[in-house]
Amino acid sequence: MEFRLNSTGEKLYFGDNENIANIYLLFPKKSDKVQVITKIYVDEQYRGQGIAGKLMATVVEYANKNNIKLEATCPYAISWFEKNNKDK
Repeated sequence: MEFRLNSTGEKLYFGDNENIANIYLLFPKKSDKVQVITKIYVDEQYRGQGIAGKLMATVVEYANKNNIKLEATCPYAISWFEKNNKDK
């Protein structure tokens, strides 16, 4: 499964059209080098397949490559960081 990054660099999604994507992660910019994970959504038909975790791993990889610090307000993201001992 390959995720796409929208043109503003604030949304990871799966599919051909970000406006109708049923799997996505929102991480708006707080500043030039800080983005906040505010929402992760996986449509019901795709749940239980580890997709949310893959979204998180992808956003962490993107942040590391681009020297971006991640913060989280999304409960799933907060829990994922705690369980995976990842720095935000």
